[in-house]
Amino acid sequence: MMETIKVRNTVFGEGIPKIAVPLVGKTEEEIVSQAEKAVEASADLLELRADAVDTQLLLSGMQGGLARVREAAGDLPVLYTYRSSREGGLKQENESEYKEAVLTGLRSSCIDLIDIELNAEDRELLCAEAQKAGVPVVLSWHNFHKTPDEEELQELVDRMLACGTEIIKLASMPHSASDVQRVLARSAALKQRAEKPFIMISMGEFGQIVRQSAEAYGSVLTFGCLPGNASAPGQIAADELRKRLEQVHETRMRGKHLFLTGFMGCGKSSAADALSKKTGMSVVEMDAEIEREAGCSISEIFEKEGEQGFRDRESSLLASLYEREPSIVSCGGGAVLRPGNVAMMRCLGLTVLLTAKPETILERLTGESENRPLIREHMTLDGVREKMAGRKEQYEAAAERFIETDGRSVEDIASEIIFLLQGK
Repeated sequence: MMETIKVRNTVFGEGIPKIAVPLVGKTEEEIVSQAEKAVEASADLLELRADAVDTQLLLSGMQGGLARVREAAGDLPVLYTYRSSREGGLKQENESEYKEAVLTGLRSSCIDLIDIELNAEDRELLCAEAQKAGVPVVLSWHNFHKTPDEEELQELVDRMLACGTEIIKLASMPHSASDVQRVLARSAALKQRAEKPFIMISMGEFGQIVRQSAEAYGSVLTFGCLPGNASAPGQIAADELRKRLEQVHETRMRGKHLFLTGFMGCGKSSAADALSKKTGMSVVEMDAEIEREAGCSISEIFEKEGEQGFRDRESSLLASLYEREPSIVSCGGGAVLRPGNVAMMRCLGLTVLLTAKPETILERLTGESENRPLIREHMTLDGVREKMAGRKEQYEAAAERFIETDGRSVEDIASEIIFLLQGK
């Protein structure tokens, strides 16, 4: 069970993720003006980006400015951040200056949380000073160039959790949909096991889906900006981000859709029908609904629009579920291949992966290849095995529950899914 942390009147780790608005002014007046605007924009937290401030002002004359920011913030927490250049900050890398800038914030008695970088040379000393000052630490790590592989992401998480900090934060730059998929998968796993509140961010345009689906993936805080004052690529204006987060929250509170995923032939449609009879929930058969909307078969859609066009139709159908009552969704075999689809599914409900052996899949698909264009040329045991292996990672990353279907009746499978639903 993840801990919550209360700072002033704000509780991190419950309800809708909180929105931090960075203050990136260079002068005291600019910073205070931005603070006032951030409060008007309904920020939950103000992040003073001290690395944006003139160095001499920060180290010698900013005490009054910090007091003014504290006054402007009212009951909102103030997070003090001095981002080093090695992690995307605005000042040249200098360990002694970084140390002094962090200590300046701690000595001010005007801040509520402080960001300390995992790779800072004086990290342990600074964390100890923060503890003495009674200021909770957001231990952070940023990479503005790439997204680490799965193993490195896990190592970073483990290192941060071992440090005893109050909140951990990881932010990285994606260059492809698969990069975003890794961040979403790591967030989902961390939500299940982490004792500490965490913030997981994927930057840039690719990563916006991670920001707005923070609640579904466990992040307790996400960063929005004032117009023209983003502190990192891909930040969304705070008021727009608020709308998106509230939409996700309202959808989750209204009732959860149940998504059945898995390779073609794993039994999604049969299980959906059985579940519908047991629960009274309606069924959304994605492939059939796409065919009805397009007025032609899946094979014809592939011929006319290509796989990209078909995937676009899948994404549009999933997005429409925000406006529908909770239902059982039998997903197309490739619906989880897009990170954005997976994020929507997580926001909308519970995802259950149905699995089967390649031999079982081949037996079930025999005679059905005509309207299954992606398997048509691979209707052999080796062909099915190869296609399944190519999607295994995406299927498992998307799923919250797993059910084996080999040698089991549809009634038995449906009963197990209901049992899982009752246990959440």
